[in-house]
Amino acid sequence: MALPIASCGLHLDDRAVHIAVALRLGLEICVPHTCHCGIFVDAISTRSWVSERPADLPDTNKTVNDIISRVFVAAGVLTSKEPVDFCRSDGKRPDGLTLIPWQGSMPLLWDVRVVSTLTDSYVSVTALRADASAELASVAWLSQ
Repeated sequence: MALPIASCGLHLDDRAVHIAVALRLGLEICVPHTCHCGIFVDAISTRSWVSERPADLPDTNKTVNDIISRVFVAAGVLTSKEPVDFCRSDGKRPDGLTLIPWQGSMPLLWDVRVVSTLTDSYVSVTALRADASAELASVAWLSQ
């Protein structure tokens, strides 16, 4: 239902539209082959969407993080992406934070997590409920 606004990263190129239509219609989208991870991929398989990302595809996490940062900057709120001085106890850091205090003199932190509904661990639940992969990912993130 998203509008194809290129400036927000919501525009699909011809290749993406071709693949989306083929997936929707259940058409063959690739030549049967063995994936670099060793699993056989048939002509309709979605395995290629969850294996390592080819170098020519954009990093979705970075793209979403850039969009969030640009929205804050457009609203006049300065941000810092991947700040080094806000590490968790496990060494991980958030994707960004506001440089202007948000609430209670504290900055707003954000962490982008992009979830593929085609991952083996999500396929069975997303077949029943479209939002199931996001729900499972949020529970997993909160338990970290």
